[in-house]
Amino acid sequence: MTIVYPSPPDSIIIPDPTSDTVNAGLYTILPRLRLILEEDNAQAFLHFFQGNMHSMAWDLVTPETLLHIIIKNSVRCAKAVLEGGAPELQGLRAYPNCVTSRSTRLPRYSLST
Repeated sequence: MTIVYPSPPDSIIIPDPTSDTVNAGLYTILPRLRLILEEDNAQAFLHFFQGNMHSMAWDLVTPETLLHIIIKNSVRCAKAVLEGGAPELQGLRAYPNCVTSRSTRLPRYSLST
């Protein structure tokens, strides 16, 4: 099944379709999730995801979940959710072009001095 979300015709960024209740659920499990992300343990992440899918997925791995993976620089976990395919994800994956309103408020860094 392909999911298509409305976005401006010239934009590759799509808005976050996630329900507010799912994002609220993520924040209840976030302290435990952060510990896994700090270790960058993909197997532990996938096991945790499987038990907490109701708080981390909404037709896709939520952009808010991916945002926290990126914030913690959890490269192995990011690879797992971006590729999908792991049985624990049950056919879901993260879409890097789907952003949260929060991710657009992150500080911008410049390489110029």
